[in-house]
Amino acid sequence: MYKSPAKPGWYKVDGENVYLDSKSEAIFIRRLVRNGFSGKWRRPSGVALGKNQYTPDFELSVVWNGQNSRAHVEYKSTSATEFEMDHRRRALAALHYHGSNPLLLLYVNKTKRWYYIDHTTKHVINCTRPTPSSLQISAYQPARSRVPITNKYGRKYKSDTKAFFGNKIADALEFSVKMIFGSPKKKRKKRRK
Repeated sequence: MYKSPAKPGWYKVDGENVYLDSKSEAIFIRRLVRNGFSGKWRRPSGVALGKNQYTPDFELSVVWNGQNSRAHVEYKSTSATEFEMDHRRRALAALHYHGSNPLLLLYVNKTKRWYYIDHTTKHVINCTRPTPSSLQISAYQPARSRVPITNKYGRKYKSDTKAFFGNKIADALEFSVKMIFGSPKKKRKKRRK
């Protein structure tokens, strides 16, 4: 059996038990709480990228460019290149682009540095430490539900779930009618025989 050196498990953070990836992540989140940050320490809903489900580690309420913002934060223990090399930054950028999240941040514990992930260029840029917002994380509106649709042009997201499911139900009804009664082409073939 493989034992992770990161020690994932349940940790007490801000008065609640939360499942986190590592002990160092729990220590970092406790430090954020002591410095006045408000956040959702559970993982937000994820973005599918191929076969992998990816979600950022937690959400923070921060002041960014003079405005209160909800930030999705990815925590890495060793290096930013570890994050840059894989496909997670694309998934995180997709989460920003298709969701209602205005800000993407990365924190590297070894260097104690914060990085901003630009969703347009998908580059990781060095930035200063964000300042805590006076607005609690619970005051933000929940992100709208997004339905991923994969077609030959790539992955798209629909925020109007009623229209999406309505179209899917109409497609299913059309398919079932064709299966039960057959298409006109099949009927013509049967008559010729």
